[in-house]
Amino acid sequence: MKNLLTIIIVSFHSENIIENAIKSINRKKYKILVIDNANSLNLKKKLEDKYKNITVLNSKENLGFGRSINLAIKKIKTPFSFYLSADAILKKKSLEHIIDYAVKNNDWIILTPSIFNTPTSKINIIKKNYKKDIDSINFTQGCAFFFDNKVIKKIGGFDENIFIYYEDNDFFFRCLKKNKILVINKALVFHKGNSSVDKKFNYEIELNRNWHLMWSKFYFYKKNFSIITAYKKTLRSFFSSLIKIIYYKFINKKKYFIYLNRFNGLLSSYMNKKSSRRPKID
Repeated sequence: MKNLLTIIIVSFHSENIIENAIKSINRKKYKILVIDNANSLNLKKKLEDKYKNITVLNSKENLGFGRSINLAIKKIKTPFSFYLSADAILKKKSLEHIIDYAVKNNDWIILTPSIFNTPTSKINIIKKNYKKDIDSINFTQGCAFFFDNKVIKKIGGFDENIFIYYEDNDFFFRCLKKNKILVINKALVFHKGNSSVDKKFNYEIELNRNWHLMWSKFYFYKKNFSIITAYKKTLRSFFSSLIKIIYYKFINKKKYFIYLNRFNGLLSSYMNKKSSRRPKID
């Protein structure tokens, strides 16, 4: 099993929660590669000293989600990879259920466990019970998914123009053109959500989230559909943010800066500027 699959975990100030994800993995069976975007030498030493079969790769810059996965794929020697969010926990035997399906079938490009605290939305289900205990879907939360490294390399991996948000939408959109995305319902994962970064950075992360959520949304629809569709999907948010900037400027500074970041993220995307904002965390 060690030569079949590598687990990828992306960390950014995730010291408070990442070990829960690690402990949910059978480390005797599977290799784990942690991409640490906070470049913490303390985290690297702690994890590599405490756990066997773990490698921590420190990045000198914050790569974001997609670039981190692409970097991991370049480093991995096993044929398969499984991405697990730092704030997600796998139920026992889940990986075995996924691997068993993967090696016996060729009707898939992405396999994902069922997120038992967030059921798959009906609008994302292409075919319920595509096979026994398996659903065919068009999108899932990007907290846990299994893939063949060679296949993902052929479709170009994640779009590195996107720092965070909508990178999984774009990735799965392209994956579906090649094969099916399937939920293996016997495999389960619990995803806490929006908790992989230390809580003391919450406000800065919220500002960053709002900037990129807007930048990436316009970019995604412009890239995959049309610029007209992109404007239709975002103009309401643009004008709403502008109104709330004016409203909150003198009565609530925190909300003022949140909507200012939403507005600036969209404006940057409208002007065809790169996704430039990064969390201001020392």
